[in-house]
Amino acid sequence: KQWYQRRVRDKLGLLLEVAGIISAIPYAFIFPPLLYLKLDPNGSTMHAGKICAILMLTFGCLFFILGFTGLVIKIISNVPETPDLRYCEVMCNSTVAQMLNI
Repeated sequence: KQWYQRRVRDKLGLLLEVAGIISAIPYAFIFPPLLYLKLDPNGSTMHAGKICAILMLTFGCLFFILGFTGLVIKIISNVPETPDLRYCEVMCNSTVAQMLNI
């Protein structure tokens, strides 16, 4: 049972990382500046809003590439995400026992 819980905990963290990299970064840093640049009423003239959108798009793409690269390295290296915390199990079990007056 403990082995299974540890494996699920490791995979859950990996799943949340994948979801964050694939969905959160594009939604926050890539799609908004792309839409702004597409719907910009000033056309091809360069102004402060367009420069900010280009910088945000550049940083978003950079964060996406770095995050995805780090994720691939983590998957390939197969290092467990959470260490084996045996002291936590003992402490949590004794706290539960105290709460239940066992």
